[in-house]
Amino acid sequence: SWAEGAAARGARIDWHVIENAGHGFFNFSPHLAATTVAVDRFLQDLGWLTPAPGVTPPGGDAPLGETAGNPEGGTTR
Repeated sequence: SWAEGAAARGARIDWHVIENAGHGFFNFSPHLAATTVAVDRFLQDLGWLTPAPGVTPPGGDAPLGETAGNPEGGTTR
């Protein structure tokens, strides 16, 4: 798969599995805020984004969901 090839070349891969979610699910509530937070954390972990103090996701959005780990060593949230 694309992810396996990228990981083999040293890319960090974080998997977030959302059961029964269609394409583009992350663009809409209840997943938009959780997806944005997950992307921000990923970019912060890489050192590409500085965290904004005191920012929390808006209420009412569901958590991003269960994660499946990356055997190549990437972290998951």
